[in-house]
This record gives sequence, structure tokens and C-alpha cells, in this order.
Amino acid sequence: MRYKVNLEKIARLRKVNGYTQEQFATELRITQSYYSQKELGLKRFKPEEILIISKLLGEECEGLFEACGEGGDKRAGGNIRPSKGGNAPGQRRNKCI
Repeated sequence: MRYKVNLEKIARLRKVNGYTQEQFATELRITQSYYSQKELGLKRFKPEEILIISKLLGEECEGLFEACGEGGDKRAGGNIRPSKGGNAPGQRRNKCI
């Protein structure tokens, strides 16, 4: 099974929990503009960023991924694998891994 970061879920949960992109960007130590590019799938989330986001949202890292089938999505750019240890990560450039 292949997976990709569920960018729509991250954006939805961020909003539902009352966070702004600016607040997430501050937590990730990046600019709001750069965070926006990541949430849109134009840039990739780093594993440590997915871990921080999961903690902010109260979600398991694995819950921020979605299955994308056997063949994968060749159009995109995600590169993070969910694991038991908690690692996690158009045009949306969010490829299956």
C-alpha cells in the first residue's frame, strides 16, 4: 500500500481547531508564505514538521496520511512514510510513497 500526506485534512483540522497558517508557520519556524506552499502541496513537509503538526492537532501521525493505491500518483512530490515510530509529510505535488 502506498500513502501520501492528506493536505486537505491538515488544512481542515487546522481551521477547525482555530489555528491560522501564521500560527502553524511559527511552530514550524518557517514563514506563513512557505507554510502556505506546503499546505497547497507545492512544497514538501519534512518528517519533523508532520510530527509537530500531529501534536498541535492532537492526531496520530498516521492519521495525516491517506492511501493512494498500488501504483501511486506519479505527478506529485511527497516523500514521507508513516511508521509505527510516529514519523510522518498539483497542481498539488503530494505523491504517493
